[in-house]
Amino acid sequence: MPALEAATFVLGTAVAKTACGLWAGENKLLNEIGNSAVDRVAAALTGGKQQRQFARIWEEAAEAVSDRLETWITTEFRTVEPAEREAAVLAVRDTFEQAALSEADLFKSDLDAGYLGRYLRSQSSDRAERAGLSDDGTRLYDLLLRESAAYTIEIARTLPAASVNALTELLARSRQIIGDLEAVLDRLPPAAGRRRLRT
Repeated sequence: MPALEAATFVLGTAVAKTACGLWAGENKLLNEIGNSAVDRVAAALTGGKQQRQFARIWEEAAEAVSDRLETWITTEFRTVEPAEREAAVLAVRDTFEQAALSEADLFKSDLDAGYLGRYLRSQSSDRAERAGLSDDGTRLYDLLLRESAAYTIEIARTLPAASVNALTELLARSRQIIGDLEAVLDRLPPAAGRRRLRT
């Protein structure tokens, strides 16, 4: 697996797990949720097959995010050195995984992607510097953090409200839901167009 593909997949996984934590509505820190939300919700399911189906939904969401991010990065940042691109992606993943944000904070701000992006940035304001990123790498980091925050919020919003019935519906309609998630991600404005937007 090429380095950028691997890096975008681990970032996509962090985004999907954070979205799962938001969807599950657990009032815990997102970094705790991000590391185990899928496992914790899957454990509440009765059978191994349901647990695997549930985990697969989030794996496919991670793949959808990863594919979009990788395409965007290779198109918009093709002049940035490959190692620099990978470092920027991993720095965003680290920012997601180490943030201390409660889902209550996000719901208080109406699941706003701009708020999530600003909050994540404030939690790791020196992340790009610690990662040793150049100016281009820092620009990629900033835009990628914003893009990943938008994906997180859109995934969480797209799913049916969390409940036992919703979990059953999620499993029964997993193909359709993944298709819906991909359609929502496709409808987001291109990241290049969002550079001009202030968040």
